[in-house]
Amino acid sequence: MDIGILYNLNWKKIAILALFLILCLALGFGLYYLFFKSETPIVTPPAVVTPGGNLPAVGPGEGGGGQQGELPITGEGEIGADAGEVSEVASGGLTTTFPIVANQVTDPIIQENGNNLNFYNPEDNKFYTVDAATGEMILLTDKEFFQVENVYWSKGGQQAIITYPDGSKIFYDFIKRTQTTLSKSVEAPDFNNNGQVAYKYITNEPDNNWIVVARPDGGTANLIEPMGRESEAVQISWSPTKEVVAMYAKPIGLDKTEVFFIGLQGENFRSLIVDGSNFKGLWSPDGTKILYHAVSGDNNYNPSLWIADAYGDNIGMHKFNLGLSTWVDKCLFITADIVYCAVPKNLSTGAGLYPEISYTSDDLIYKIDLISGLTELIADPFSQERENFSISRLMLTNDGKILVFWDNNTKQVYRLNLR
Repeated sequence: MDIGILYNLNWKKIAILALFLILCLALGFGLYYLFFKSETPIVTPPAVVTPGGNLPAVGPGEGGGGQQGELPITGEGEIGADAGEVSEVASGGLTTTFPIVANQVTDPIIQENGNNLNFYNPEDNKFYTVDAATGEMILLTDKEFFQVENVYWSKGGQQAIITYPDGSKIFYDFIKRTQTTLSKSVEAPDFNNNGQVAYKYITNEPDNNWIVVARPDGGTANLIEPMGRESEAVQISWSPTKEVVAMYAKPIGLDKTEVFFIGLQGENFRSLIVDGSNFKGLWSPDGTKILYHAVSGDNNYNPSLWIADAYGDNIGMHKFNLGLSTWVDKCLFITADIVYCAVPKNLSTGAGLYPEISYTSDDLIYKIDLISGLTELIADPFSQERENFSISRLMLTNDGKILVFWDNNTKQVYRLNLR
């Protein structure tokens, strides 16, 4: 090729021509893309749909054969019912909730084998019973009780140990209208079905700190077990068989606790090994199982709900993590194998070590089948006045139709229809 020909070309004109062609091509492509090319839809990943009640295990667990699902552990991310229509009956979504009484109440309970709700009314300093279905209120007594702090009811709701801010305590019988003054050293009393009460007797002298069983109307007190300086680790709780009066939780290592069951006659029961700390238990109605929460680093130091056998030689067997992050205080046995629990939608890390964090939580209500290990979302409580409820106590009417709960935000009691 003759290179001289290249030198004779007018490169300036060629460059201008090439640039013009490039601009024409770009303009043509732009017009085509703008007016003729079909729009590519934006693809949004579908929401993950998980069958109701299948939450994951918080830890490995032991025993049991329950199925566990794939939702995040409460505390890592919010879980809850999808927004939608509000139902009059609990069916797994937003459920209409009604206040039973208009004002705040203190320590409500439903009378055993009944539908009546007992409570203290701080507005007029009196005790009432109210029909949970109709809302009809009746005075339990004309007597006024000023500045009541806590009420510990007997199983039938006919008697109570009443405490005051200065530490004073009385036993009151609402049937006989009689009152007995108790020692200020009486702490955490718990009634059984025979009219006996177990409690911690705590003084300034550790050697005088005991677990005691007595008749609260002035009967003989029986010293059961010395507590020394370990009273904070003792939970007074009658087993339904009346063989156990308390549980003692002793740390035995990193995130491990050994729970000892304390009987009336110094029995040497088997112990329960718990994965975590801050143990608290709730007996099943037949006394064969213990539902409990424990706190561990495996669940961001939030409470994990467990179930285990708790009777005879089976104590500690079939221990199983139910995969819910909540406290047993928010749970209620319906039968020996069915439990309802209020479960916070979201918990901050460390809530298990500082339960007061949960006092403003937004709770859902779950049903737990202890045979299969499956959990089912029952209701997301809702009312026109408020959407969020922090449930501190669950109760059920004897006919099984109405679930009653005490809300920690308002201190009011609400009803929710199960059927």
